[in-house]
Amino acid sequence: RMTIPVGASVLDMDAAEEAIRVSEEAIELDKKKKFILVPMKVQGNTTAGKDLIKILKKWGPVSNASIGLRVAFSEAALQGVGGNQYARNSAAHKELKILALETINLMGVKHG
Repeated sequence: RMTIPVGASVLDMDAAEEAIRVSEEAIELDKKKKFILVPMKVQGNTTAGKDLIKILKKWGPVSNASIGLRVAFSEAALQGVGGNQYARNSAAHKELKILALETINLMGVKHG
């Protein structure tokens, strides 16, 4: 299972197109493989942020979770911890939790 993070910048989207191409080649070799596109660094108040999900849906399956452009992620990195450990119950933490659960389900991992 492959998770492809995609930001709204032109550079991120160019890189994602190549990652999708490689993923599709892998799927041709093994039909059990799947990929999902994850909107990253999303700014919902910008045109690019609003259009990102629409564009990604044309390219392939898109996660229900999206990861916003949040100060908490930068602060977590400065503290040397992951976003899941920093600012618990913040919007950033909740986004990561949703993405983690979705990824676990996509992979078919049983969890409790």
